[in-house]
Amino acid sequence: MHDYTNLQWPEAPFGAEQRPFGRHWDMLAAFAVDWAPSPDADDLAPVAGAAVYLRVRRHGTAYDISGDTLSIGFRATVLDDPAEVPPLLAVLDRALIRARRHAAILAGHDFGRDLARMQDLSPTPFVGRRAWPRRGPTGRPRVAASPS
Repeated sequence: MHDYTNLQWPEAPFGAEQRPFGRHWDMLAAFAVDWAPSPDADDLAPVAGAAVYLRVRRHGTAYDISGDTLSIGFRATVLDDPAEVPPLLAVLDRALIRARRHAAILAGHDFGRDLARMQDLSPTPFVGRRAWPRRGPTGRPRVAASPS
């Protein structure tokens, strides 16, 4: 399993333990999973997962976007071996749990289907799936993409 990231923190840019002297920023957290035919079955298996973090303004007017103001963080994990699926699912689960607690917005394309597949493949409860359903107008997070 290989990780590719530009984050200066272990796994995600949330929380004081990751940013002991950092300034709080509202962030959009976007997720994607790449699937390939499973060698053991007729189904698909995850071969890579990625999380992208983008600073956003929750209130007020939009600000000018330039090289100095645009800040994007990412972490992508790619498998070398199909036996590494459970650790990949654990990485994605932790990222979703953190995003559910701290991100202002969650985003993903057709991610509800990916979450259902990951839940079926995970050897432990996939707690991050709870991050995806829409929540009330006062609850966090707001979901930017369709949960289906």
